[in-house]
Amino acid sequence: MLIAISLSAQSIDLDSIEVKANHKNLREHFHKIQKIKDSVKSQSIGISLTEILREQTPIFFKESGAGMVSSVSFRGTTAQQTAVLWNGLNINSQLLGQTDFNAVSWATADDLQVEYGSGGIMNGSGAIGGTVSLSNRPKFGKKNTQKLSLGYGSYQHLLLDYSHLMANENSYFEVKYSREQSKNDYKISSKNYENLNADFWKNDMGVNFGFLFNNQHKILFFNEFYNDKRNFSLIISTENKSRYFNYNQRHLLRYEFQQKKLKITPEIGFLKENYTYYPNIKKTENSGNGVGSLITNLQINLKPLKKIDLKWKNGWIYRESLPDENASMKQSFRREFQTSFNGFFKPYKNLQLELGARKEWVTHFESPFLYSSVINFQALKNFELKLKAASSFRAPSFNDLYFEPGGNTDLKPEYSKSYELSSGIDFRYLKLGFNLFHQNIRDMIRWMPADKGYWKAFNVDRVRIKGLEANAEAEFNLFKIKTKAKMFFSYTDAKEVKTKLSLMYVPPIQAGLNFVFQYQKFSLGWNNRYTDDVYFSLGKEENARVKEYLLSDVMLKYTFLNNKLDVAFRINNIYNKIYQTILNRYQPQRNFNIKINYELF
Repeated sequence: MLIAISLSAQSIDLDSIEVKANHKNLREHFHKIQKIKDSVKSQSIGISLTEILREQTPIFFKESGAGMVSSVSFRGTTAQQTAVLWNGLNINSQLLGQTDFNAVSWATADDLQVEYGSGGIMNGSGAIGGTVSLSNRPKFGKKNTQKLSLGYGSYQHLLLDYSHLMANENSYFEVKYSREQSKNDYKISSKNYENLNADFWKNDMGVNFGFLFNNQHKILFFNEFYNDKRNFSLIISTENKSRYFNYNQRHLLRYEFQQKKLKITPEIGFLKENYTYYPNIKKTENSGNGVGSLITNLQINLKPLKKIDLKWKNGWIYRESLPDENASMKQSFRREFQTSFNGFFKPYKNLQLELGARKEWVTHFESPFLYSSVINFQALKNFELKLKAASSFRAPSFNDLYFEPGGNTDLKPEYSKSYELSSGIDFRYLKLGFNLFHQNIRDMIRWMPADKGYWKAFNVDRVRIKGLEANAEAEFNLFKIKTKAKMFFSYTDAKEVKTKLSLMYVPPIQAGLNFVFQYQKFSLGWNNRYTDDVYFSLGKEENARVKEYLLSDVMLKYTFLNNKLDVAFRINNIYNKIYQTILNRYQPQRNFNIKINYELF
């Protein structure tokens, strides 16, 4: 997949973690949260989450070819054990239980952040390995703006991005639109490999508006419409050429009432996911399915005392599958009720506590009681320690429960207990962070051969995961050149308890080292990413190994017209590395991109 760079008018900025304590929200005092800044997001010529997160985080992405299906392994967990949120609503596919990160766009979102580790209390089902959150900000009183971006690159890759904001003190209206497409026909000559039948296009549109009646009352309405078409790339040229269409829509209406010590936020949302699959693009036969979800939430934030913050949230959800006549599932539905509580306490100046609990009632299975407790101790002015114990779960998906044949309505949710010790050092020009984590997961859902010759979903596995993470950031001037450096490192050991075999799709070591050099209107970026060997079988069978690889990209940007126009050029995979993230699915070698950003007003 083509990746290019487009950077904000101010600078290329790879510093993606918000570190100043006075800018933290309550959760950032207790959990490892990485905020991806706008200047980082705009580096990618594509609009999918895969491109940004694989460069900025130690999350492993396995792609069935560039631009194709992309799933994750976050802290050694499965793709179903990472939650993806849009304005607080879980948008993991209710059919598969996971997210295709090449079919989720960041282009219409304002904020992108990653929360590491167990987050089940706040984020619900799937938040075992971590949570990726997309959100939109209210824009009351912001300047009217209109921006246009155009990109072009190797493999006939095109990008169009447009946004328009109209705002005053009491209201705003915003529209964003992005289009990405590529023939995606790269070749690996030395392997006699050609990425056949791999072209795609994506459209993403956001329409948001809000009304501020006074300082106490506001209404916000967020909307996103996404669709794409992807031909699935072939392993051998004699395969049937297949095609897949996605259509997703998301809507959220939120009312906020706020006083000095009280905030009440009721909201109602609607999510709809649909797909249509053509096993042979030369024929009209197809199958499709989808799920519609109606979601209501009520959140109450209360600050009864100066050192106490309380949060109580209730939610009710109705989900219904939308199969077509050829789908392998009958129409099904599910009702969910959720209630959660969080308390934040600061008994002493250098000591903070968080306690949380959550319970859900879901059709067809028993949901576990969840808990969370975190201690934050600031031992020194620039040094803090955190100790966390928490539980999370993953609800069975519609396919797990209702697919025919093989669905199993007797399934239990996957359940995890996790423990984490973290520390942070924050100096003026240097920031360091360390995390040790341990996780036990039971009742893992696996599809296995059944007595009647088909595969069926069972609760079978117990998994133990342990690991460590380290990150560092530095900023300094070098001969009048503003320099920024960012490093991350992760080690993960994930094994089945019974067999003691290593899990699939988990690289033991991942590391990244990114630099930015800025002089006047010129900016130069250099990104490096290392991924260890990955095995696509339990244990470490040599014939199921994807070899380690080191990737490097170089970016150059120049700014014109009082920072209203910038031109960026990027070389991806500068060492021309031959690599895969999945067996028999090669990724592009060296390729090029250019992008122009212009602020119209």
